[in-house]
Amino acid sequence: MRLRPLGQGDDRQVGRGEMVIPLAVGFAMSATIVFYLLWLIGKVTAHYSVSAVLPFALSLMALIDFSYPRFVIPSIRRQTPRQLLGSYRPRVAGLVWGLDAGLVVTTFRSSAASWAGAALMLAGWGQWWSGLAYAAGFALPLLVIVLARGEAVPDAAGVTRRLLGGTRPMHYVAGTAIAAAAVTSAFT
Repeated sequence: MRLRPLGQGDDRQVGRGEMVIPLAVGFAMSATIVFYLLWLIGKVTAHYSVSAVLPFALSLMALIDFSYPRFVIPSIRRQTPRQLLGSYRPRVAGLVWGLDAGLVVTTFRSSAASWAGAALMLAGWGQWWSGLAYAAGFALPLLVIVLARGEAVPDAAGVTRRLLGGTRPMHYVAGTAIAAAAVTSAFT
């Protein structure tokens, strides 16, 4: 049996929640660990000049999100390896995929929101548990789309189409939030 990430050309139907629930759990686990580590580093770097460049960096990230898809945040352009996911059962594959995708900046991101969250943590903003909020922003919409569908078994291509349907408006929302953080950081 060959599994592929959602939207990677695999229209095979997967049981409701069989892969996405472990994916969400894995994403939350790794995102929480990454944000915790950034929080620890931020406790040290917040006392240095990191906060001085924060408003500029966040403003640049907001502009990138507002101009999507013309400009995208420079990042590692990779996705979870297909051969890794094709080697395991759906639950294990989902968990591995979530652990990989939840590492914040190691896989493809179309929005600067992940980088903005990392920058805020490095500047001493946020709490150690911020990764849980970050994970909720990813996992809850995915779970709602997959688990709340009318048919008994969702297909990967349909889920991908629904997720990508809101891309443009979400870039405006993310850009607005990042811009608000930039203004706030400039005056604190």
